[in-house]
Amino acid sequence: MTESALQPTRGLSSLRSCALLMAIALVVFTAIAALVNGNRFAAAGVNAALVAGLLVSLGMFAALWISNLAQRDRKAIHYGLAAQLVRLACPLIGAFVVEALNPTLAEARLFGCVLGIYLPALLVETWLAVRMISPTNPSEVRHG
Repeated sequence: MTESALQPTRGLSSLRSCALLMAIALVVFTAIAALVNGNRFAAAGVNAALVAGLLVSLGMFAALWISNLAQRDRKAIHYGLAAQLVRLACPLIGAFVVEALNPTLAEARLFGCVLGIYLPALLVETWLAVRMISPTNPSEVRHG
């Protein structure tokens, strides 16, 4: 192992700081969805928003972890594509499964909550992933 691999990363390029920022963003987006959906569908709407927040969180944190792996590899594009797949598949497939198993959440527009949380969280997560993958110093770029 090289010496640079043993040193912790700092700033927004570390997984810990990115996960913290993503968690804050997801809590805010989920709370907004719960307020909006709770006004329309009462307790079922709040439950739908909370389940949607959980589904989106699973996908986003898994994608951040995969993007973090790209820091150690020259073929970061493969990790970026895998992160996109996980980021999209977890919430959408999860929403379809939960709606099929729980019609009450389907009536409370679970899928709409997933999209309402997913889309703004996607902006935050993509920005954080680019910060993690991109080298902060041009001399850090490995060629070949």
